[in-house]
Amino acid sequence: MKFGVGDIVKERGCSDDIYYVIIDTYDFTEEDSNNIDIDYEVMQIFPVDNDDYVTTFHQDSIEMVAKFETRENDSIVNFILRERQVKLNDYSEPMFFNAVLENLPPDRKSYSDDYVYKKKPIPHKEHKKFNEIEIRRILEDKSSEKEIKVYIEKMDKHLELLHKAIENNDAESINLQQEQLEKIRKRLMELEYFKLKR
Repeated sequence: MKFGVGDIVKERGCSDDIYYVIIDTYDFTEEDSNNIDIDYEVMQIFPVDNDDYVTTFHQDSIEMVAKFETRENDSIVNFILRERQVKLNDYSEPMFFNAVLENLPPDRKSYSDDYVYKKKPIPHKEHKKFNEIEIRRILEDKSSEKEIKVYIEKMDKHLELLHKAIENNDAESINLQQEQLEKIRKRLMELEYFKLKR
């Protein structure tokens, strides 16, 4: 199946519950071919984080969590907005809103038409939708093990990007990846990851 901008997806076969929103698509499918060849640029939206992590997945490596413009998608987005307020004290419009809207046709609905931003916490409501329950189950896990695993994966990906930047002698990209790696290192220190390794 093809995915579209605004769809919430997860990496196929990945045991960790990390959710992404598709912000752009690159279709390399040859004309008259039945073999779909599409890359998707995605931004991580859960677990909530100050780092707007962007990566690319191929068509075959992701699976659908909630299609854009569905109740399930709206429910997850509202849940994420609450988590950003509670965990990050962030009441602003998240970066992924702009990233999605930049690549939507003008006639598609805007996130801004559906979600209201207030300078106070959004009241918590219990929802019985499967996707939100799945996310809530992760958040109720008080251990830092899952968060550490997320940051280790991030570190590996940024190290790979840094290696490519060095090969291409791209100074701007090298500085960017080094900054991201430093943020990850500091967070891992806060989680006492390096102490656990001894």
